[in-house]
Amino acid sequence: MRINYEPGFAIEKDVEVVINSANNNLLLGTSGAGKIRELSSKLSFVETFNYWIMLKYLPRNMKKWYRESYKKHGWEVRKAQVSCLTLLLKNKGESYAIGSAILDVHTFKNKKIIHAVAMGYDTEKDKDRRIKATKNSLEESLENSLALAQVIKAKTIAVPIMCSRPDYGLNPKESLAITNKVLKKFDKAFDKVIVCLDNDLTLKLKSKL
Repeated sequence: MRINYEPGFAIEKDVEVVINSANNNLLLGTSGAGKIRELSSKLSFVETFNYWIMLKYLPRNMKKWYRESYKKHGWEVRKAQVSCLTLLLKNKGESYAIGSAILDVHTFKNKKIIHAVAMGYDTEKDKDRRIKATKNSLEESLENSLALAQVIKAKTIAVPIMCSRPDYGLNPKESLAITNKVLKKFDKAFDKVIVCLDNDLTLKLKSKL
């Protein structure tokens, strides 16, 4: 398996599968997840109406958190977020387990997306609601994601250096070390993996790679 370390977002790479650094509620926020949202198609009037209908089926506090997050940041709801909401409703509106991996039905230019849930948000809390990633949760979510990619017979993958900001739980060096550790376990499974440096902190690692 060839491993390339490249600047840029995973969704922009020429691969079969993109690993998204996801939270347990699959809200597409910033960084790589936000780029997936931004690059996906805009919603028609009917699709927008359906999104708001779907949102009503979420638990009250999660629904409120979704609405507040989009309003606060001025994000536009797009098809990738609707697809994530569909996955959440299939999970009975419950948050996904930290450490899990979910294959999305939404694709972008024939790229499949796997959501690796290494961190989360407790929407029942008003303060300190972020559930920070740990070394164990990152390793578990990456292992589950790569195993899922193996099941769908992908040979090329792009993965970000996940949860690598202090308020997300890990620093870039810790996240990169875990990423490399997990990739070694799948050495024979894939032809190429692109490890993406998609923010100001991870870009500082480039000179050491």
